[in-house]
Amino acid sequence: MAGIAIVLAITGIYGVLSFSISQRTREFGIQMVLGASRQSIFRSVMVRGLRQIAIGLLFGLALAEPAAWALARLSKNSPMPIKTFDLSVYGIAALVLLVVSLSAMYLPAFRATQVDPMQALRNE
Repeated sequence: MAGIAIVLAITGIYGVLSFSISQRTREFGIQMVLGASRQSIFRSVMVRGLRQIAIGLLFGLALAEPAAWALARLSKNSPMPIKTFDLSVYGIAALVLLVVSLSAMYLPAFRATQVDPMQALRNE
């Protein structure tokens, strides 16, 4: 189950970032014409993605606690009770999602650095 969830997370993040970067092709071309290096464009794409990941992790952690509390209340009479807040589980999950998100962001960010400035300006 966890493997399928990670594959879905990679696919979703890659798809969203790839679409976002394809929409910004003209912007990258203009930045390159004005003197931006490929490294600065790569860095800007990664920083923007990291900002979105950080916001997602914060909201996810904020919503996970009430969900775990509700699930614990539902399963309080079961033989396997659920702990409502286990820092190691939340930490490991956040770290795995961060690594997965960074790996899914790398290819679209690298593709953004390969934009030909003249072709990007000519397309639109």
